[in-house]
Amino acid sequence: MRHRPAPRRRLLASAVAAALAALTALTAAACSSGAEREAATALPTPPGSASAAVALAAQKAGGYRSVTVHATDTEWNGTATMTGHAGRLPLTVDLRYRLAGFPTMPTVFADGALYQEYPQGLGSHFGYRHWVVTVLAGPGASPHDQQTAGDPALVQDPWTVLRLLGSARSIQRVGQETVDGVPAWHYRGVADLAALAPAPSPSVSGQDGVSRTVDAWIGADGLPVRMLVTTRMGTDVYPDRIDYSGFSTSPSGITAPPADDTITEAQFLGG
Repeated sequence: MRHRPAPRRRLLASAVAAALAALTALTAAACSSGAEREAATALPTPPGSASAAVALAAQKAGGYRSVTVHATDTEWNGTATMTGHAGRLPLTVDLRYRLAGFPTMPTVFADGALYQEYPQGLGSHFGYRHWVVTVLAGPGASPHDQQTAGDPALVQDPWTVLRLLGSARSIQRVGQETVDGVPAWHYRGVADLAALAPAPSPSVSGQDGVSRTVDAWIGADGLPVRMLVTTRMGTDVYPDRIDYSGFSTSPSGITAPPADDTITEAQFLGG
């Protein structure tokens, strides 16, 4: 999940903001090797096309309500790691965001809004509250944030990222590889961002040289083991790798922070 630039502590450029959502020192050339290139234990070749295999994985993942997530997010100011879990129906994410040189920042996506916690508190001026909320959809969302919410790479849950890959006009079956010792089939496609965005903006629609290549490694159980979203913005490349485990039919239990411990982004920016 790419973070919005936080005032007084500009953690990340708001590319997901290219937060619904978007997952190292990987380079564009390394994108195809997000999994170890080893001879995997033989898996049968999935029947049908690569597109059909990805659609089947999306359908199977849709039978689960929550999953454990470990992501590595490359941004302009360093590499961040995010560990936590995600849920669907409704879509929620709860991650611990770590960027070298900064304190760990708990981050929650719930009810169409992105919450970022400042564990040390925000001081007396803000009533010692801990959370800053950015509303991405519905009443209270700015036009920019509404456009941001239309970006399917914003949230790094498997359901959204599989949808991102499924939008590709052509999906390639790269071959069989292993991910942390798990044999998997590797698929790749370039997302059709304009088709996915309900209200396209330059950061979403692929204008201004923006594109996203999505790689997926799907295990023998038909579920994604790892996904890699590589955003290219001109000459800049931002690879975001996400590993998934522990798919569960139980709800995630993720909820928004208490309102009385939250201030809006506008209040925060206004000081």
